[in-house]
Amino acid sequence: MKRMIYSVVCIGLSLFLLLQTMGCADKIQAQDLTKSIRRESPAEKTTDASFKKTVADFSINLFQAAVQADDALADGKNALISPISVMLALTMTANGADGKTREEMETVLGGEVSLEALNEYLYTYTEDLPSDKGERVRFANSLWIRDDKVEIEQDFLQKSADYYKASIYEAPFDEQTVKDVNYWVNQHTDGMIDQLVEKFDPRAVVLLLNALAFDGLWETPFAKDAVSYEWFYPEKEGKDPQSIKMLSGKEMLYITDEDVTGFLKPYKKGNYSFAALLPGEDCSMEKFVSSLTGEKFLEWMQSAQQTEVEIMLPKFNCEYSTKLKDALMSMGMPTAFGDESNFTKMGTASGGPLYIDNVVHKTYISVDERGTKAAAATEVEMYLRGPGTVVNLNRPFVYAIIDNATSLPLFIGMVNDLS
Repeated sequence: MKRMIYSVVCIGLSLFLLLQTMGCADKIQAQDLTKSIRRESPAEKTTDASFKKTVADFSINLFQAAVQADDALADGKNALISPISVMLALTMTANGADGKTREEMETVLGGEVSLEALNEYLYTYTEDLPSDKGERVRFANSLWIRDDKVEIEQDFLQKSADYYKASIYEAPFDEQTVKDVNYWVNQHTDGMIDQLVEKFDPRAVVLLLNALAFDGLWETPFAKDAVSYEWFYPEKEGKDPQSIKMLSGKEMLYITDEDVTGFLKPYKKGNYSFAALLPGEDCSMEKFVSSLTGEKFLEWMQSAQQTEVEIMLPKFNCEYSTKLKDALMSMGMPTAFGDESNFTKMGTASGGPLYIDNVVHKTYISVDERGTKAAAATEVEMYLRGPGTVVNLNRPFVYAIIDNATSLPLFIGMVNDLS
């Protein structure tokens, strides 16, 4: 009897595990083309001063442009971006650009570093970043192709697979594809970002995605009794002081100069740190952000003093979503979004040339006594360009029945409500 019960339990467990595995496999219903691309070992380029300057400059420039375009400073809103997530998604995209489009993207992303070199730098950098229990970092990239609209160049696919380890999917860009994309993002951000895409425009034919997840425990956790209610004073006029939970403790890495005070709080393995920068009392946040440079940021991080400092850090979480089109255009790459875009190295599409419609970016962060969890997802959505490609009557419109010989209307009306 015991053997029979044991056997039934084993069979039941096996079936359960099988169904679970099948369920996971069925989560993404898009056709996976990844196995059709044989990955090769790409050239590598070790992180050096040139790459650090490139990433720091891009990071600060993008942060400034994003908060400016989003009116975050004027409105007193929180903001959070992941420059490395955006850089990975856009550099992967830039490999499909040519002509002026490529030149602008190369300059904005790499500065004086060529696109070829940036591919090599980014591959080596993301491969070499430490990731372990207590300091977990995970990157993922994917490329989604509309199955009936575009033919992707083999060289572009190869670079995406080699340098970015991109998963490659072919899909109809319907409601199921929306579910597939959001499931992929959810899985690769450890559930911190569960929805990036709401629906696809009929003109959307290529989607390039990056996802990033970080989970770090403090090297020195805050004590259980180190949480107290304190006041937080917003800068925006008319905002009242806010009662918040504040974490207090001591650290040994102090940042200071005439413009800023702050600290670094390391995570468990010592490979990553939380950096806090507090502007001088007479300096507004708008003035402080506008004065930032990549060089100044690196200098602050690298010159932290070994001095005991008492810190008070708000316990907080933040979700942020923004569209980076205006920010990136202001940084110097308008052609990729316009009528003169050139993405012929990416592929050809029936219906017109390709252009970037927008770059959607979502982030999440949670800071508490134990550590920090953070995630980012970046979506570069490619559309077909061409006059009259799509007319979507999804809002009020005027209509008529005309006499073709004279073009005079026999009937003319408008639709404002279809309830």
